[in-house]
Amino acid sequence: MDNVMIEAQNLKKSFGSLIVLDDLSFKLYKNEKLVVCGPSGCGKSTLIRCICGLETVDSATKFNFLGHQIKKENLNKYKGKIGIVFQSFNLFPHLTAINNVTLSPIKVLKRPKEEVIQESEALFEMVGLKKKMDSYPHQLSGGQQQRIAIIRSLAMKPELMLFDEPTSSLDPELIKDVLNTLKDLAKSGMTMIVITHEMKFAEEVADRIAFFFEGKFTEIRPAKEFFKNPETIECKKFLDHVL
Repeated sequence: MDNVMIEAQNLKKSFGSLIVLDDLSFKLYKNEKLVVCGPSGCGKSTLIRCICGLETVDSATKFNFLGHQIKKENLNKYKGKIGIVFQSFNLFPHLTAINNVTLSPIKVLKRPKEEVIQESEALFEMVGLKKKMDSYPHQLSGGQQQRIAIIRSLAMKPELMLFDEPTSSLDPELIKDVLNTLKDLAKSGMTMIVITHEMKFAEEVADRIAFFFEGKFTEIRPAKEFFKNPETIECKKFLDHVL
């Protein structure tokens, strides 16, 4: 049990009459890379938003992160420990790339400015964008902005990274660089949940792949088993469509 990072039992979440999470249960283990796939608009993003506290579940038998119940009152207990990267980059347009990355560690975590800048420079080096540190978002490509959004989350030194279709708003020629950054992050041992339709990436990186359908994971299995023999008709149809 010590290596369980997230434990969820019987999660329920609705928006009016629309049921989005329907008795969803799963565990995520430390250092695991879990890829979540499924039809568009089925609620995958809502699950991510509930994990990081942007949305509140209606009910759950258990919903814990590192042993702490995930609810608004507990957010300070894991401030900065969960990083999230969305489809849109959400960089502050009036700040340079380096200031976008250093803002939260300095202001939220109250860490020394020089120390944060030094660590952030190393992150820019890691994603091949050290020459772009003083650029503003409008001077950067979509792929560059997304990589900066990723290291902005990493600058908070999270224990879990959540990615909500991080390549879906990028042109095809820009996707590769972002996926390579995710692969490098996975190799570093970071615990990750990645929502994506990039199945080649999923096959290379994921420890397990979960298929999300009608509010729950109808399949959650090791990557090789997932692709070799999908168990449900819905998952087979999905794979036939995206592969």
